[in-house]
Amino acid sequence: MESGPAPALVTTRESNDAAYVQEMTQTLNDFLADYIREKKRVPRDINEMVSLKIITSIPVLPGGKKWVINQQTGKISAQ
Repeated sequence: MESGPAPALVTTRESNDAAYVQEMTQTLNDFLADYIREKKRVPRDINEMVSLKIITSIPVLPGGKKWVINQQTGKISAQ
């Protein structure tokens, strides 16, 4: 009788969401760092990153979170 995949192979939506958010955060911060180095300023928000063509679209976040750029650190995070 088979009982499904081994426990180590089972993932949850929450763990998938967390991995996605972590990957997108790193990618966005890489683009943001390049922009800040080149332009010597931090964009107001993620919408400005799209309008400036830093990114082509805003990645959708799970759970109703939004992307926020910290103006002091120049880092983006999901909040």
